[in-house]
Amino acid sequence: MILQMTRITNTCLHTKPFSLLLSTVLLFTTIAYPATAADDRIAAATSFLLAVSSLQLQTAQNLMPTEPADLFGPCIFTQVPSIDGVRIHGNQGVARWHGKTADPELPDDGYILFRKAADGIWRVRQICFYDDMAKFALLKMRLCRESQAEIAVKESLCKLGQDYCDAWLHREYETMRSLWYDWPHKTLTDDKPVKLSIKSAKVITNFFHESCVHLVVKVQLPIPLLPSKEYKCDLVVMNVEGQWKVRGSRIEFYQ
Repeated sequence: MILQMTRITNTCLHTKPFSLLLSTVLLFTTIAYPATAADDRIAAATSFLLAVSSLQLQTAQNLMPTEPADLFGPCIFTQVPSIDGVRIHGNQGVARWHGKTADPELPDDGYILFRKAADGIWRVRQICFYDDMAKFALLKMRLCRESQAEIAVKESLCKLGQDYCDAWLHREYETMRSLWYDWPHKTLTDDKPVKLSIKSAKVITNFFHESCVHLVVKVQLPIPLLPSKEYKCDLVVMNVEGQWKVRGSRIEFYQ
């Protein structure tokens, strides 16, 4: 028996394994795979991307685990990375990180994204690896003149990023949650669209021995003259009280 599913998906990308920035333009695509137990995991992963791409954040929340340990999972770092080069514009910030990662397939440098919430407190939005989208965001911020107030918070964002990674390294998941910009409960009006289409999907096991949905996708970043690229994507899924949930705080793309 073959099950056919039509999905609409979206995201922000990295040229090596990376965490997903969740926003996009909608594209229809069809996935075909055997109707086995793996279908439930694939359905959860693709439904999650569908909900995020169409900004149905309540649906995305329902497809994510609620326990902090499930939400963040094992730390990708073997030690707290160094963080520098902070740039801020409005309620968004970006900085470079450098540090040893546990998975040998992951690079040892990248970006960390920050977002200032409605309460005025800065939090960590996402850990990213070097990629076209993060570089594009950094370039835009370099072209913007920072205010004195923005310059004053740079040092505090470096500490925020290191505190977040330190909590992750020591499995202090409640602390991580307090430092994380809880995007499923926010309005993602500032995110830029990225066209993404899914070509295939299957279930695999990742470096940390977790169940993942491995997808092959084609992506077009919103950068003039940049051609579309094909990437592989891994979404961690877990069974929580009989339902498959997706770890939306960490999604990896690589070539």
